[in-house]
Amino acid sequence: MLRCDMSPDEPPAVPNEWKSLSTTDLFAHLEQASIHSWKDVVAELSARGPSSSSTSLAIQSYRNKTLPDWLLAHLLSATATQESYDALCDILGRSTENRDTATIAATGLMKADPSRGFAYLATLLSSDSPREARSAAVHGLAYSGLSRAIEVLVDAVRSGIVGPVFVGFSLASYATDSDLVEQLLASDDPTRYRVGVEMAFYFVHSASGRHVNPQGTKLFDDRLRALIKSRARVHDWPSPLLKRVLSGD
Repeated sequence: MLRCDMSPDEPPAVPNEWKSLSTTDLFAHLEQASIHSWKDVVAELSARGPSSSSTSLAIQSYRNKTLPDWLLAHLLSATATQESYDALCDILGRSTENRDTATIAATGLMKADPSRGFAYLATLLSSDSPREARSAAVHGLAYSGLSRAIEVLVDAVRSGIVGPVFVGFSLASYATDSDLVEQLLASDDPTRYRVGVEMAFYFVHSASGRHVNPQGTKLFDDRLRALIKSRARVHDWPSPLLKRVLSGD
């Protein structure tokens, strides 16, 4: 299973003051130059779940351009319904130089409409789109947890479209259990195994000074370590990376 929150980080605690506000008041708060509290507002909207009113207000802010794209991406993703899809798609298309905004928009697409989102992101990944857009597509597909999305990512690694390190990193970012990494590691296919090793690596190592997934160290247990060792012999793949994964250093 993969996590379906809006980012690899744990959502911030929602203060009681936000819980007492209506959805309209939450959006008004942001539009009145109070963007500094956006994480609390987005967390509260996410906790309330998708609704027609929150989606309508997010789309209104998008159309009126009263908020920056990065914040709109968070809001539309947190309140994602099928009505959010077109706005998220547009933000992704024009955020090709901002990886964070593009990534939030891509994961939002998968929340808004998994079927259309999958088709769009799979096509985007294999296109000649800017690198940031393709990176966002990897995150969106990884976030979805769909079996067909995982296959698209593995095929992209096999074809050289994207590297195994980034795919492993993206999959590790949203994992809530070890089911997927175990499936990848148990495979006889060397590409799937390599992606599984990279995914396991990011369970126990940090990127840019922070842990990719707060649950990662809990997911990397002795059983997973034993599986990596046994399958490494099958694939005849001793490597410095493998030693680092197994040692946890």
